[in-house]
Amino acid sequence: LDCTVLPIELLDFQAQARGEVVDLLWSTATETDNAWFEVQRSADGEHYQTIATVPGAGTSLERRDYVIQDLDPLQGVSYYRLEQVDHDGSSSYSPVRSVRLLGDHQNMLVYPNPATDVLHIAMPHPGAVSVMAEVLDMSGRTVLQVTPGSGASDLELTVPVEGLGPAPYFVRILDAQGRSIGQAPFIRR
Repeated sequence: LDCTVLPIELLDFQAQARGEVVDLLWSTATETDNAWFEVQRSADGEHYQTIATVPGAGTSLERRDYVIQDLDPLQGVSYYRLEQVDHDGSSSYSPVRSVRLLGDHQNMLVYPNPATDVLHIAMPHPGAVSVMAEVLDMSGRTVLQVTPGSGASDLELTVPVEGLGPAPYFVRILDAQGRSIGQAPFIRR
């Protein structure tokens, strides 16, 4: 008969990209002699480095919710896990979660892809900043421009693409100074 008490009962662990940061959220149902959590990040899913240490609740029979942010996330795919460390030094690991960040324009969502009639664009966007969407062909030539206006905290834009021929394209979002703040490929079917 094994009467080993598990150090924690992990209910949930999530990693979510939000703007320029990654939110890491987890919950425990119970904790027994839990000293701390190490939040660890990896670029390859094999070699992890601790990016934060969060104190545990010690012993608790109540649900505990934890939230931290990775303020300097890696570009591309990042893997996150928790290492739970007991007061006696023993430890265990959570399941691994992955997040994909794309360059400086981490959360630009373009759908449907491939597109037939319209292309929808959603991305975090500083309010009161004028933007313009450009569609470029593969040679870099601008084939369509759309100006959605300003004032929203998130940019949501519909671009009519039914007039474009079937081919791969890029959609680029420019700020009022003409600087690119987001770009993504799509296919017009």
